[in-house]
Amino acid sequence: ALAGLMLLIGGTLTYAAEGTLPGDVLYPFKVAIAEPVRGFLAIGLEAEARWNVRQAVRRMQEVEKLVVDGTLDLVKELQVKNLLKKHVQDLAKTLGDLRKQNGLSAGDSVALKFQGQMNGHAKVLDVIKSEEKASKQSFSTVDIAEVARQSARDIQPKVPAKDTETKASDRV
Repeated sequence: ALAGLMLLIGGTLTYAAEGTLPGDVLYPFKVAIAEPVRGFLAIGLEAEARWNVRQAVRRMQEVEKLVVDGTLDLVKELQVKNLLKKHVQDLAKTLGDLRKQNGLSAGDSVALKFQGQMNGHAKVLDVIKSEEKASKQSFSTVDIAEVARQSARDIQPKVPAKDTETKASDRV
């Protein structure tokens, strides 16, 4: 009975925390408990890598929402920046493990998706920033868009170089 109650409470908190943003009461629960539990449920290295990408994308979406709402401050931005860096480190480690296990090109689709997502969200923040400059509103002091771009550069696909020599046995 107690285990069922704990599961119910945990599930309710997780559901309630899902849409929270930095600064919300349940946000620490979301990023410190709910998301790690969800990540634990990712079976296999590729699923784990995809979850790392999803977490990084969530952080970028949170920043965009905070900027649009005008509620992004330095504390929230630094919190997201630190979480984003952790997700990128986790992704790099997971992709490294995946490549050790399955070869150099393993995880390339995940790396490419990550690059596209980070660069896309960086562009969204650039547009928001330029609109805010035009309207004389202030933008945050730490540039999350640049953190996203750097993260995309840090996570590279590992496609092996093509062999330019043709083996004698391959010639007709």
